[in-house]
Amino acid sequence: SEAAAAAAAAAALPPLTTAEEKELKAFDLDSTYGPCLGLTRLERFLRAEKLQINPPPSVREILHRVHPTSPSAQAILSGKPGVVC
Repeated sequence: SEAAAAAAAAAALPPLTTAEEKELKAFDLDSTYGPCLGLTRLERFLRAEKLQINPPPSVREILHRVHPTSPSAQAILSGKPGVVC
């Protein structure tokens, strides 16, 4: 099934390092790149890039190694009730 294939693909990716997780959290908390409500980290990164805000290239590199359905693909504050990031 498609879900099983996605799970297998996610399992094949190496886990993020602590430093990489910290970098993604710092990106989430930096308001320079705009709000993150309703966006994945990659969508927010691409929007910032389109607006020429110059997000860190290292964030893109990390996000390209993360499966889109992984919790690491989501901003740390997205989906939390009452939180607008």
